[in-house]
Amino acid sequence: MKTITKSEELKKENSVLKIGTPYCGPCQLIVENLKLVETKHPEVEFYEVNAEDAEDLVEELRIRNVPTVIRYKDGEEVKRNVGMMTIEQIENFL
Repeated sequence: MKTITKSEELKKENSVLKIGTPYCGPCQLIVENLKLVETKHPEVEFYEVNAEDAEDLVEELRIRNVPTVIRYKDGEEVKRNVGMMTIEQIENFL
């Protein structure tokens, strides 16, 4: 999972973006689940953003709560989830 701070670093063709903070318990748990799913789906690029380090990106994406996970396909946002996700939920999210 690649850490980014700017929207220009995000490839939106086929990707998942997680926005969170280091002190958020659910944010840390969801990262572990995302990493497990990432190993099964090499065709999908996985990114994460520390909301504290990327305030402009957080504002641009209109993030209000963390963790937020956004799914991109063909350059467009196709899904968004706010809150914890199980491995099964992430699989279905893809």
